Amino acid sequence: MSALLTRTGQLLAHDGRIAGWLLAIWRCFLIGVSFLATAAPLLVFHALVGWQATHLAIALFGLAVVPLVPGVHALLVATERLLDLGGGAGAGRAFWAALRSGARRLSGAALAAGIAAVVLSYDIALVGHVDALLLAAIGATVLAIAALLAVCVAAAQTALRGVALVSAALTAAVRRPHIVLCWLLLSAIGAAASGIPLVGSSVAVFAPPLVAISIHICNRALGFGRERLETETS
Repeated sequence: MSALLTRTGQLLAHDGRIAGWLLAIWRCFLIGVSFLATAAPLLVFHALVGWQATHLAIALFGLAVVPLVPGVHALLVATERLLDLGGGAGAGRAFWAALRSGARRLSGAALAAGIAAVVLSYDIALVGHVDALLLAAIGATVLAIAALLAVCVAAAQTALRGVALVSAALTAAVRRPHIVLCWLLLSAIGAAASGIPLVGSSVAVFAPPLVAISIHICNRALGFGRERLETETS
């Protein structure tokens, strides 16, 4: 009996395993809310305007996409810290610090993402009535998302900048397409789960950090790490 009470006391202590799990869930919630704040322009656009085949709507969509690039970078940095250090990771502060640094390091990539969103939107608006061309535009959109994820992952794992960062990210992604497919699948699962009726809004808070953690686990399991990325530029 005393052993059971001791074990129970250890589990329920303020520094016990259960407290650590609860703190990790709280940190995950903070990261999710922080990421949704960076995605607020896109969410507001979706709620108030929605995608339309008009010049104004397409321009607003391109502007709304721009903050997602440093947001995804910060999400990956904060979740990697949470994955490594657990509940006491200070992941919320890590997110906003990474967001500030990512806004500087990835300004070119963010601008490119906005331009790509505008161009692809025009393509879909102009060729949407032709099935083959529509499929090509959708394929180009998927490739653009994959390239964005590769750059954000590389930025989170290395100190590379500019052309060297983009070159290393895209080279590593082309050489390991199976890892990129895992990223896309995980992202699609997170987006689909966030759209579930009734519970989707609650899932949406936890889906981004959980998807990012899954991406880190996938990268570590399949060898897409810092050392491998840095060798792409050597």
